Amino acid sequence: MTPDVAEHGSLSASIRNLWSNGRGPILVSISFGWFLVYGLRAAIPALLPQIKTTFALSNAAAGLAYSALWVGYAVSQFPAGLLVDRLGERTLLGASMGLTALAIVGLAAAPLFGILVAASAILGLAMGLYGPPRGTLLSAVYDKSDGTAIGVTLSAGSIGGAVLPFLAGVLVVTVGWRATLGLTVPLFLLTGLYVWRVVPHARSAAVGGDGRSVAGDMDGIISGVLTRPVIITVIAVTLLILSFQGFAAFFPTYLTEAKGLDQGTAAGLYGLIFLAAAVAQPLAGGIADAYNDRIVLVASAAIAAVPLFILPFVSGLIPLAILAVVMGVRLGGYPVTNAYIIRLLPDEVQGAAWGLVRTVFFLMSASGPALVGILSDTSGFETTFLVLGVVTVLAAVAYGLLPAPGTYGTR
Repeated sequence: MTPDVAEHGSLSASIRNLWSNGRGPILVSISFGWFLVYGLRAAIPALLPQIKTTFALSNAAAGLAYSALWVGYAVSQFPAGLLVDRLGERTLLGASMGLTALAIVGLAAAPLFGILVAASAILGLAMGLYGPPRGTLLSAVYDKSDGTAIGVTLSAGSIGGAVLPFLAGVLVVTVGWRATLGLTVPLFLLTGLYVWRVVPHARSAAVGGDGRSVAGDMDGIISGVLTRPVIITVIAVTLLILSFQGFAAFFPTYLTEAKGLDQGTAAGLYGLIFLAAAVAQPLAGGIADAYNDRIVLVASAAIAAVPLFILPFVSGLIPLAILAVVMGVRLGGYPVTNAYIIRLLPDEVQGAAWGLVRTVFFLMSASGPALVGILSDTSGFETTFLVLGVVTVLAAVAYGLLPAPGTYGTR
């Protein structure tokens, strides 16, 4: 791997390291790929009203189709990790982009609801192949500034989460949902080619093709995952994702029904969360690289609880916008969490172990929207958000139980 030009101790040094030794194009390609993956994932709900009309679907059926995508995404994480260790990052990243483009074509052309659900699941599987190699590649290429690099990449995804749903909402009115999806296909194909061009082939050759069996690796995978720091971090990030997915699924609805905002304003406040995250993620990663992982993780989780506790008692556009920005800051802890876990996993099974960890926390947190829906129906959104705030505080407490800096090993 390429050494960093500076050691820890300076946020500005971590940022400068991103572009040193010819690594800038790698970061740009990976970040834009994540911009597309994350942005498309967030944009599909904006197309659901038109999809419902096309297939005469109920809300429950439309939700099933979208849930199929998330199930496919979660299930693909562990196999993707195994493939990283055998095929290398470049191969898997390029394949993810190409397969996602094909899955979009299938989704856009689906003539029947059953095919739509199947295509949605396949799309989730294809997009899910991107996450594990994205993390292991950046962690290897950037080494001591991996938190900053992963933060930049997740920030690009957050920008996609704000931009692509807005564009989809504008385009679907004029060209329809099928054509709107189809317009993204060339972007995925071209990005896949660019990733293939700039990611070093050595990364593929170095980690794959050594003849190891999955069964032979399992002992190393399990022992690498079942360590105190990894278990604590997985518990914390599962709680955070569960609370955020549940909150995000119903935030625009809550703003229109309880706060009296129109749908356009509610969508704008929703997008503001991701724009704030786009700023917070690289900053949090850089601060963690330069100073202390644990303090960033605890602080970001603690800050995340504040708007959940306050939201039921706040009204007015400016106060709600401020809370949306604070909610976006919570996403700053994700790149630090990713880099922290990857750093602790054994090199020889790093991709598989990281994929297994991702499958675990995505599956465990996937119940967030369903739980929020049930609780809000029985107790109201105000009580629901307070419960989510408590869940977020528990995540902060879990992060606080991590070993002190300098007392745990690296990979």
